[in-house]
Order: sequence, then structure tokens, then C-alpha cells
Amino acid sequence: MSGWTDGEEQDILEYWFAGTTLPNAPTHIGLFTTNPADDGTGATEVSGGSYARQAFAQSGTNWGNSSAGAPSTIENLVAVTFPTASGSWGTVVGWGYFTALNAGTCLFFAELDTPKAIGLNDTAEFAVGSLVAQLGDPADSY
Repeated sequence: MSGWTDGEEQDILEYWFAGTTLPNAPTHIGLFTTNPADDGTGATEVSGGSYARQAFAQSGTNWGNSSAGAPSTIENLVAVTFPTASGSWGTVVGWGYFTALNAGTCLFFAELDTPKAIGLNDTAEFAVGSLVAQLGDPADSY
């Protein structure tokens, strides 16, 4: 499962249809051992063992052009490398796009195709093109 959190979906609709300003700007990539629900709650983010969210602001340097389709997608143009784990991080099952280094709001999240256990001295990294965000659903009907 992946997608925008419910709160961000509301912000996107209000931006495009009511002309409001988007209140949040994503700035960091974080990792989950339990992915959030669609409303953004229930997630367990990695903690301890030298873990820190990685700076990855919205820009044409970090993200490519979106692809047309159902769904439309966008991929990272730059690798994202986390610090070497100084202890077990558990099994990482997803990633999120957050508004801050600490706390903040998760705006988007995606499940990993293959969960990955991160242990002592492992380094979690997403290669170019491996972070994929999407908007829309192939089953959408209007």
C-alpha cells in the first residue's frame, strides 16, 4: 500500500479547487517498521542505532518528471543513503516523505516491494529510481 495521507489529500484538493496554499513542504525521507494507515496513524518509524531521517527536499534535482498514466508516478534522481546502523533497526517495510527532520508530518508513504532487515553495521540505501511516488489508481472510475 502506498499513497498520500488523508490530511494531505484534503490539502491537495483545497489547493487545486479552492485556491488555498499548500501548508506543508516535504523535506526528509524516513523509514518504517510498521507502515501508517491511510489517515497517517499507526506507523512505527525506525529509532535508535544512529537512525536519522535523510534530507530530501522537493526539487527537480531530487525528483524527476512525472510519468503520465494511471497511476502517474515520479522517481528519485539521487540516491538516498542513511547512516550506518550502530544497532538493529528491525525490518524496514516502508518509507515516508516528512515535513521535518524530527516530528513533523508524514505526507506520503510507500510500502517496500521487499522488506529489509537492517542490523548492526548495515547501511540502508535507495538507489536512483527506487523511491517511487504515485498519484491515482488504475481502478479509478469517475
